[in-house]
Amino acid sequence: IARELRAANTATPPRTGTGTEPLVLRRERLISQPSWLGGDPGDDWEEITVPEPVDVTAIPSIATAWSDDMDWIGEQLGSRNVTLDSGGLQVMRYLSGIASLTRAKLDRDGESADNGVTAEELAIASRLYSESIRLMSRISVLARSSGRLVDQDLGDLIEIWLLSECFRESTRQRLGEPLYQQVVARLAARSERQAARRQAVANSWVKFEQDRQSAGRIPPTEVGGFTLSNSLLTRTPGGSSVANRRIGHAFAELWRWAEAGAAGTRPERSLVISWTWGGRPPSARADDVRSFSHTGFDDWPRPAQHWFAGWEFQAEELARTGNPLTTSQPPPLE
Repeated sequence: IARELRAANTATPPRTGTGTEPLVLRRERLISQPSWLGGDPGDDWEEITVPEPVDVTAIPSIATAWSDDMDWIGEQLGSRNVTLDSGGLQVMRYLSGIASLTRAKLDRDGESADNGVTAEELAIASRLYSESIRLMSRISVLARSSGRLVDQDLGDLIEIWLLSECFRESTRQRLGEPLYQQVVARLAARSERQAARRQAVANSWVKFEQDRQSAGRIPPTEVGGFTLSNSLLTRTPGGSSVANRRIGHAFAELWRWAEAGAAGTRPERSLVISWTWGGRPPSARADDVRSFSHTGFDDWPRPAQHWFAGWEFQAEELARTGNPLTTSQPPPLE
């Protein structure tokens, strides 16, 4: 397995994931609810203080601020030097929040101006919703281009979220045909997704080995962007050797899984991987997007948590049928 990983890493040099410009929000801001969305922010609303020396009275309307921030995110995504980091999670929370709020506005007030809601307000909500989806899709492309294992699993979370949006009856009309088809086509690209995972496993393992050999007595604290558990970092006699063997075993399983695809999905394989990083119960896998409760973007996922789960089958079928209502229950993976 080690020879295969080194060969794969040599055949295709490490991808992005080590750039110098992390994807970030332009500035901290107060995330609040525009008056035209109706209602009052609840206790669970996230508030980020606007830093000084911003003059509060000069802050533009929240819709304009959202639009400006999305323009800034789009500019960053156009740079070849941009990479995902912890700031990327904040961007994803921000964009998914905008999408949820504007979708709720459109669902509540419909597509026509009535009940005191102006056509301009509906147009603003529709534009912001479409742009948030477009940017999230672009971030998923950035994640797939990364050589870090963690970014592949983050890419899964983004794509599952996008698929759940595309499963909504009104999404196609709101996005327009070109954007909708582009997003769905990316979600259905299973072979490209598998190749990206395969390459990230090889890149991440080789970098870990290089870091380990040059680290001396202090072992690396992360691999592929995932922090190693305290139990693996405990300095006890033989602890480093045990940790290295366990990590090697986990990467061997990740490699075999990435090579085999859905046919390589087995409970015992997930168990071996969970011994190194911890795991989630089987119900945490997105085997059916229609009944899956997305955890959002508050934390990093677990390695291979959603690899070859039913959501990938559903994305392919959605691309074939073009109708989320006809997408069937995915078959159980052996």
